[in-house]
Amino acid sequence: KTSNARGVLALPPSRYRSSSLQEMLDGIVGLRSVKETIRQLEAYALFAKQAEGQGLSMPKTNLHMAFMGNPGTGKTTVARIIATMLYKIGIISQNKCVEVTSKDLIARYVGHTDKQVFDVVQRARGGVLFIDEAYALTETSSGQEALAILVKAMEDRKGELVVMLAGYDRPMRAFLDANPGMASRIGYRLRFEDYEPDDLAEMLRRK
Repeated sequence: KTSNARGVLALPPSRYRSSSLQEMLDGIVGLRSVKETIRQLEAYALFAKQAEGQGLSMPKTNLHMAFMGNPGTGKTTVARIIATMLYKIGIISQNKCVEVTSKDLIARYVGHTDKQVFDVVQRARGGVLFIDEAYALTETSSGQEALAILVKAMEDRKGELVVMLAGYDRPMRAFLDANPGMASRIGYRLRFEDYEPDDLAEMLRRK
C-alpha cells in the first residue's frame, strides 16, 4: 500500500507529508531537544516503512515512551503530534490518542483491575495510549496489579499500540528505576524542560 512497483516508498500527499510535522512542531515554543528526538523518530519510521515496502522483514519497533517534566510543558500536545505523525506514516492504524491518568487503570472494586486495564487498552488499540501521573501506579497494591497487566500488554500489543507514560521528572525516573520490566519496554525517554523567559515572551507575542 505504501510502495510502488520498484519498492520505492511512495506515500500520497494525503497520507503523509514531511513538512506537516515541521509545521506542527513550529507551533510549539521551546522544547528543542524534544523536537529533535521527534524528528529522529520520524526519520526512522520512514526508513522502516521504506524497508517494509521493499519486502524486507523489519523487527517490531519499540515505540513506547516516557515523558518527564513539569505540568504545562507540552507533554500532552507532543503526544498528540506524535500520534498524528505515526498514523500518517502508517505505523499505527488509527489517528487517536487516548488520554487517561493512572487512576483510570485502577478499578474501584477488588478483582476488577484486570478488566479495567483491558478496557482502556482496547480503547487505545491501533493508536496511542497516554497515561499521565504513571508513577502513581506503584502507590497501591491495585496500582501495582494494573502496572503488571500494562507491562504485559505493552509487549503483547507491540506494533498495534504505543504507550506513553508521563509525569514529573524525578518521580518518573524513580518509577522506571524501580521497575526494570517497564523500563526495558520504553524505547524513548523525552525530558520536557521548563520554559525559559524568552520562550514565555514568545508565547505572549503569539497570543
